[in-house]
Amino acid sequence: MDVHCCITPSTPFEAAFDLLFVRGRFEQYFPSCWEFCEAMGAPADDIWVQAICTCRLMQLLPHPMLGVLLLCDEMCSLEESKVTWLLARECCVSVVDVEVLVRVMRIFCQREEVLFDGAWRTAALYEFRPRRQWLQFGKDAAADLAFTRMWWNQDAAPFLEACDGMRGAIFALAAEEQKSLQAKLFSMERASALDKMRRAKQNKDVCADAKKKPGDVVRLTKKGVNDAKEKAESEWRAHKAVLNRVRSALVMSSAVAFDDRLAEIVVNISVDYPCLFWQMKAIVHTRFAMDPTWEIERRLHGRTWFTMVEDSFEVLAKWAKQ
Repeated sequence: MDVHCCITPSTPFEAAFDLLFVRGRFEQYFPSCWEFCEAMGAPADDIWVQAICTCRLMQLLPHPMLGVLLLCDEMCSLEESKVTWLLARECCVSVVDVEVLVRVMRIFCQREEVLFDGAWRTAALYEFRPRRQWLQFGKDAAADLAFTRMWWNQDAAPFLEACDGMRGAIFALAAEEQKSLQAKLFSMERASALDKMRRAKQNKDVCADAKKKPGDVVRLTKKGVNDAKEKAESEWRAHKAVLNRVRSALVMSSAVAFDDRLAEIVVNISVDYPCLFWQMKAIVHTRFAMDPTWEIERRLHGRTWFTMVEDSFEVLAKWAKQ
């Protein structure tokens, strides 16, 4: 059967879709959308041609919902955006018709899918939005995907993508952080003591020659090591107390969902106690286990601007009593 004779721009879209995509005849007869446009004798911006070429684009994309990245400008820093726009140009969809794009994505996407650790949900494609809101939806989707990529590019996270998504990585990192906390605090105290010794030696040194001389290596005495261990032990107890205070405040609170106000408080405490970064997250995700992990992380990483306060625990206590 010569598909060229069966399909013309006047063919109903449903019939053309059945032949070209349900039966798989597009790739069989047309090497590319450019050949398709030429065979149809219609301009690439014809709405019927655009619909067919957009369907072909959906087949070529790693996932059809990536089409939302065409609702905003190409982001050169986001690989998915670059790939989507490249394929769109190859499929003659470089000028996007918002209504056509959304309708075609709905055809190819399953209604209830969660993508990119929860950054995207295909159900959102079935909500009603005017054109301006769809364009904003595309910008937000690109930003949310970029955040997810950034999250997995954190120093520790890339090695844990095999975990059960973000949540699995968070708890694995929290366990590792807890296990190494005492050693890390001792290392910090030891480094601080050595730094003080070096500065004291420099202040006493009357020699203008800055070159290191043999025997100038600064070492801690046995007493210095013991002092560093005692300080580290004290800091370890203080850090454990911080975690207990946060955990108790969250348990005491009647809050049913994690919000931006609490995110601001948690970030304030995390800034003061950077060695508890992942353990703080684990406490939050345990308390608000019903909230999507991705949404909590998005709030913690600054969906809004945070205000830094002097006494974050005082603010936490007031929040818990409300």
